[in-house]
Amino acid sequence: MIPRGRKTDQAARAFTLVELLVALSIIGILVALVLPAVQQARESARRAQCGNHLRQLGLGLEAYHDASGCYPPGRVTGMDPRFAGPLPPCTSPLVDKSIHVRLLPFVEQIPLYNAINHDVSIFGWENETCFATTVGLFVCPSDFAAGKRRPVAVCQFESGVFSPDARHADGVLTSYAGAFGSLAVIALPHFPGPCTVDPRTAAQANGLLTDLSPIRRSLVTDGLSHTLAVVEHSVSRHRRWGEEIAGRYGWWVAGHVGDTLAVGMFPPNADARYRAPLVAGAASMHPGGVIVLMADGSVHFVHDTIDSWAIEEPRFNPAGARYDPDTGSWRGLPTAGVWQRLFTRSGGEVVDESAFASR
Repeated sequence: MIPRGRKTDQAARAFTLVELLVALSIIGILVALVLPAVQQARESARRAQCGNHLRQLGLGLEAYHDASGCYPPGRVTGMDPRFAGPLPPCTSPLVDKSIHVRLLPFVEQIPLYNAINHDVSIFGWENETCFATTVGLFVCPSDFAAGKRRPVAVCQFESGVFSPDARHADGVLTSYAGAFGSLAVIALPHFPGPCTVDPRTAAQANGLLTDLSPIRRSLVTDGLSHTLAVVEHSVSRHRRWGEEIAGRYGWWVAGHVGDTLAVGMFPPNADARYRAPLVAGAASMHPGGVIVLMADGSVHFVHDTIDSWAIEEPRFNPAGARYDPDTGSWRGLPTAGVWQRLFTRSGGEVVDESAFASR
């Protein structure tokens, strides 16, 4: 019999402090080794889902073209009689529905499309429910600020839009933007100004989803596989520039450059390179580049280092170029880089696929 309270050689021995510290150090090292791999796996999954969203948008664009005989216009002037003035579209100060709104029936969102009052502006108070509805397809899972409801001040647009008593409404941001073209121009009979568009400006609205309509496949003479259709436009990146920027751009129903349209004036993720809120360009939360959809439906990862023309600070214009307010067009443009060539539908430029094609 073993007397009570007497220890034996077989009794369990407790950890010493040194042994405990060694064990914790080993665990810490293992966690440090495993955690990056876990994070990388998660980002890889998010990136794959983002690419799948773009493929579905590509199918929606093709279905739209098959049904309408052309691609959706990137930007149109609002015709709501409350805001369009006496001679719309010439006197209308508002841009209306986005390509995202037009694609709803072709991406399995027919009930949401039918819930929109198409006789009034998309920003009218009658359409507040649509504005505040999240469509998962329009959200990249790495873009943490997208897909969430947040207030939008009425002063973002026009007094009286959204609600009759000028209160704010809730809106939802998107991660994707249509390829407007290589340059930021306004090729609309917009207010104020004459009800015409200068031919030089119209020529520079050179993307697939732009102010000009209709754009058919036959007009994409650069080739569908060499023409961008949709690019990432991360709204989470806007937040580093403060609430004034984060709260103004990226709304999924709004057909503006900076909301649902992007230009190729700046290389991918240019905000980090130039430390400026260049919200009209393509941007992503995926490390090293952006995911893009080509007009042929293929999806690629384009690196930040893709060939692009030089940007001149502090105005952030293409080097040597200047904007002509009389015509609304750009003059003295530098030689286009691969990135700018991909944004044009009929520029006739030669594009080496090895310079951008990365799946």
